[in-house]
Amino acid sequence: MTTRAVVFDLWDTLAAGLRSELTRRALVPVPGALAVLDGLRARGLRLGLVGNCSSEVGALWEGSPFAGRFDAVVLSADAGICKPDVRIYTLALERLGVEPADAVFVGDGHSDELAGAERAGLRAIQLGSRDGWRGERIDALEQLPALL
Repeated sequence: MTTRAVVFDLWDTLAAGLRSELTRRALVPVPGALAVLDGLRARGLRLGLVGNCSSEVGALWEGSPFAGRFDAVVLSADAGICKPDVRIYTLALERLGVEPADAVFVGDGHSDELAGAERAGLRAIQLGSRDGWRGERIDALEQLPALL
């Protein structure tokens, strides 16, 4: 018998490749971000990251410019919980070894993350101007060190 056709289901493979490439492109810091992170660590502050993300972020994390700059990284795909669930902030605080009153959460406000951080006992600061947040706000990450 002669083979006349081969039929594949490559959708998952192609989709995974596209997701990985898009994630790799997203794991690029905005200008000045790494300098701010490095400056905060130089001041002796412990840095944590809490992110709602797909499993691709965890798979690509170590190859990103952010690798090694955080003392604790809590990704929703690994933790099984997402912001604004108080447990995800608590997990990050436990890994950092700090109490909520000694921590600040900085985010753009997506996914009700700022209110979630406040419910977990953290001081919350919005980066940017997403509608609906009435608390502390900065326009650029470079403004953060002056508030700490």
